[in-house]
Amino acid sequence: IFSFLCLLMNFYIAQKISIFYFSSSVFAIAWIGQFYGHQIEGKKPSFLKDLQFLMIGPAWVMQNLFLKK
Repeated sequence: IFSFLCLLMNFYIAQKISIFYFSSSVFAIAWIGQFYGHQIEGKKPSFLKDLQFLMIGPAWVMQNLFLKK
């Protein structure tokens, strides 16, 4: 159901504006939100300390999505 709703929304948005611009806007807003959340917590994002964490994050998400325990 969620995938269908995402595809439907994608089709609707593509009728109005470029998907590239919409996706870029969502990406930028999400990053701003992440940094704002870290500011509220009073912690720096861990990937600013070490590039390794920036690479491990997506691998960890993929592992948890595809390797059900």
